[in-house]
Amino acid sequence: MTRLQYAAHIGVSNPTLTRWVKRGMPVRDDGLLDVEAVESWRKANESRLLAERMKG
Repeated sequence: MTRLQYAAHIGVSNPTLTRWVKRGMPVRDDGLLDVEAVESWRKANESRLLAERMKG
């Protein structure tokens, strides 16, 4: 899945995904996202991501 597709799928902006990639969100070598791997990463980082969203 592309970043734009995933962003639309979960209801976040593309800049948010870019920040997540910088913070370690897994991206395949071809630039696409393995949804299962990303969901696992999001769950493991849920509290940190929520805190960042609350800051704006």
